[in-house]
Amino acid sequence: MIGWLIILVTFLGYLYLKHVYSYWNRKGVPGPKPTFFFGNIGLTFLRKKSMGEIFTDIYRQYEDHPFVGVYRAATPCLIIKDPDFIKDVTVKHFKCFENNDVEVPEHKNPLIGRNPFVSNDAEWKKLRSQLTGAFTSGKMKSLFPIVNEIGQEFVEYLNKQIAQSKETSIDCRSEMGKFTLQNVANFSVGIDAKAFEDEDGDFKFIANNFITPGWGDFTTNFIFILPYWFNLFKIEVFNKAVDLKTLSIVEECLKYRQASNITRYDVLNHLQNQSKDFNLIEIASGVSALIMDGYDTSASVLTYVIYQLSINEEIQSKLRNEIEEKLNDCEDKMTYEVVQDMKYLDSCIMETLRLHPIFLTLGKRCNNSYTYTTSEDSSFKKMSVTVEPGTTVIIPVTGLHTDPKYFEKPDEFNPDRFLNNVEIPKYVYMPFGEGPRACLGRQFGLLQLKIALVYLVKNFQLRLSEESDKELKIEPWHFIKAPVGKIKINLKKI
Repeated sequence: MIGWLIILVTFLGYLYLKHVYSYWNRKGVPGPKPTFFFGNIGLTFLRKKSMGEIFTDIYRQYEDHPFVGVYRAATPCLIIKDPDFIKDVTVKHFKCFENNDVEVPEHKNPLIGRNPFVSNDAEWKKLRSQLTGAFTSGKMKSLFPIVNEIGQEFVEYLNKQIAQSKETSIDCRSEMGKFTLQNVANFSVGIDAKAFEDEDGDFKFIANNFITPGWGDFTTNFIFILPYWFNLFKIEVFNKAVDLKTLSIVEECLKYRQASNITRYDVLNHLQNQSKDFNLIEIASGVSALIMDGYDTSASVLTYVIYQLSINEEIQSKLRNEIEEKLNDCEDKMTYEVVQDMKYLDSCIMETLRLHPIFLTLGKRCNNSYTYTTSEDSSFKKMSVTVEPGTTVIIPVTGLHTDPKYFEKPDEFNPDRFLNNVEIPKYVYMPFGEGPRACLGRQFGLLQLKIALVYLVKNFQLRLSEESDKELKIEPWHFIKAPVGKIKINLKKI
C-alpha cells in the first residue's frame, strides 16, 4: 500500500513539474530547456556557479531577444533585456511590479523583516518614508566631518600595521569592513564600534553574526532562489541574538540621550523625531536596516575598487594626481565640496560598479497583469508577452553592464568612459536599481567610498599581492557578489 502511494505521489509530482516546465512554451516565450527539480540553475545547487552568473550567460545567448523565459528551480521567471521593458517595470508601470522578489517573515525576523528592501505591498513605502529623511544631501554634508575623522583613524590604524617595514599585506575585505562598520555605528546610533581595535564590541558581534550559526551562505542565498518556500516553511536565517543585541543597543542609547538631554543628528535621532508613537522595535528595525545595508555592501564595493586600482597602476596614479591636485588647491583641507569635485574618483567608483555590481541581478514580482510589446523602433525582435501576477521578472544587471551594445570593450576597466558628461545609458547602467525602490542609502555608501579611497590612495601605493588570484571568482552561494577566497593587497607608504 505504501509502495503504491509513493508511486502515485511521484507520478503526480512528475506531471506537476512537467506542466510547470511547459509554462514559457505555452506562452510562446523562448528560453533554455530546464532540468527537473533544478530548472536552469542546477549549477547553483551544485555550488559551481552563482544564479546571477547563470542568468548573465543566458542573457548573452539570446542576443536579439527582448526577454527570455527561465526557471529558478520550479519557479518560472522572465529575464528582461530591453531597456524599455526595464523602464516599464521600474518606473512607468511600477505599480504592476512594486514588490521585490524576496520574502522575510516579520514574525520570525522582527527587525530584518521590517527592512524596506524586503518589505512588500503597502508596508515597504511606509518603512522607506520613515528613513528617507536621514539620507538627504544636507544630512550627508553634516555627516562628512565624522566620516572624515574615521578616514584619518583608518590611515593611522594601517600605518601601525606597516610599522618600520613601510609595506604590509592586508586582507582587503576584512580591513574595509572595519572602516564601514565604524561609519555605520556612528551614523546609526552615534557610538564608537571600536572597529580598529582588537577587542570584540557589540557592533562587531552584530556584523559577524547576522546569520544564524550553521546556516551560512547556503540559506541566505535561498531567500533569493526560493523566496516562496523560504517563507512557507518559515525558515529562520537571521540570528535572534543579533536582534536582541541591536534592541539592547538602541534602548541604552535612547535612555542615555533622554537622561543627558543629548541630541545627535544620526539615524536614531531621525527615527525618534519621526513619531512619538514609534516603539522600540520600529526604531531598532531602522537602525538594523542601516547596519545590514551600509556595512557589507559598502565594504564589498570598496574592496572591488581597490582591487581594480591595484592591477591598473596608471589609473591609480591618475587618481592620486587628482586627489593631490584638489587637496593642494585647498591647502590640504578635506571638505565635502572638495571630495564631491573629484570627478575621476567618481568615475573610478562608477566603473567599478559597472564591472562589479553588488547584485548581479535584481528581481521584481508582478502584482498586476502587464503586457509588453517591442516598440517599432527597437533593435530587438518584435515580440509580446503578458506577465501574470506572481511572476518574477529578472533584471540582468551584470549582463546589461557588460553588453558591448552599450559599453565599448565592456570587460576593460576604463573609468574614462564616465568622464566629460558622457551620457550613461538609462535603464542599462543601474548599480543602485531604478525607480521608487532604488537604493535608499546610495549617498551614504558613496560618501564612505570616496573618503576611504582619498585617504588610501593619497597615503599608500596599492598593489595586488602574489597570494591573490588576478582573476576573480564569485562565491556561488553568497546573495551579493562576493569573491571566492581573500583579496590580499600590498600597502606601501608614500
